[in-house]
Amino acid sequence: MTSTRSSVSWCPAPGLLSTRVDGRLTILAPTADQPLILDDSAAMILELSSGRSLEEIVDTLLEMFDVSEDVLRHDVERVVEVLARYGVLVPSAKEASR
Repeated sequence: MTSTRSSVSWCPAPGLLSTRVDGRLTILAPTADQPLILDDSAAMILELSSGRSLEEIVDTLLEMFDVSEDVLRHDVERVVEVLARYGVLVPSAKEASR
């Protein structure tokens, strides 16, 4: 299982291909066999991930939406875990040099 530690900074994988189809973000990671279709929430998390940690993503979304922090954190952790598993999100370059 991929670690989604709150201190890890994430970024979209290099070579990621994406397009919007019928209002949904369709992405293909370089290592994927099939495209992944993201709903609006997952697409927003992907867009916010560039160089941000899970904590920073959660904090940003808490400023935007009136939602319980625990519920939001759980949802963000789940989305980041799935995106990392599919090779869509990778630890940022600064994480790789640690």
